[in-house]
Amino acid sequence: MNSMIYSAECGGTLGEIFQGPMFTKEGTEISIISALSKNMTKAVFRPGEYCNLESLGKIKVKKTLSNFFEKVSTSRIEGQWHFDSDIVIGAGMSSSTADIIASLRCICRALDIIPTLDNFIECLKDVERSDSVYIDVPCMYMSQQQKIVDLYRPIGKIYCIYALEQKRIDTSKTREILISHYNDEVKSYSELSRKVRESFFDSNKIQVINCSTHSADLSQGVIPKKSYHSLKSKLKNASADGMIVAHTGSLIGYLYASKPDDKNIAFAKDIFEEQGLQACYGEIFDV
Repeated sequence: MNSMIYSAECGGTLGEIFQGPMFTKEGTEISIISALSKNMTKAVFRPGEYCNLESLGKIKVKKTLSNFFEKVSTSRIEGQWHFDSDIVIGAGMSSSTADIIASLRCICRALDIIPTLDNFIECLKDVERSDSVYIDVPCMYMSQQQKIVDLYRPIGKIYCIYALEQKRIDTSKTREILISHYNDEVKSYSELSRKVRESFFDSNKIQVINCSTHSADLSQGVIPKKSYHSLKSKLKNASADGMIVAHTGSLIGYLYASKPDDKNIAFAKDIFEEQGLQACYGEIFDV
């Protein structure tokens, strides 16, 4: 039996710059631009006689690996898993997809396979409505179909001060209410989709942040954040350029085109504290 230990990582997100509809011939689908972050999940794998993923509660990882062994690898391998992560579960930070991608990368190392984007897409199908954390650059992404619509050039770091309104939100039953909301706001979302794509193609960081704020505004009509309007009213006090949310999570934050100094960070954190929230500092699109 192979006594080697293998490990791999995958980053998370700090919500989404955009989440809205993609209107297709088949109907309305959910599209996102994930705010890729430096938060990280590490998967560690030791080949062995049995798999402990079910006892760890990593059912989606187990299902994705079954897809991998059916569709990608001619060899099957079992073993013991361990996960370390600073990505909060159920907060809209892509914890589930990060688990899956870190595990796939780990298995690929154990089997000496170089995975492709198509491999990840095939393995994710029918498992979950995923984020695009396995893609290293910003992109417009259809999360149910795991389909890349647009790839964008890196626009440079965007800085974030954020908090979580509550620890966990069940996102498994949000699809229908999101689609209904999108169909009620077709004009607003069509205009926003056009603007956000133009902003990325133009590498206009301020306009990208403006689009994030508009997307967050619209999301208040379907899965609202309790503190959103209060925090937004103090945007200028925080010296921030815009807002970001995890549209189906609990994350809410301020965005900055330039890195805020320690004084501004402290002041923004005080604003969150007034809402009973503990804020953190993060960075987006460090690619």
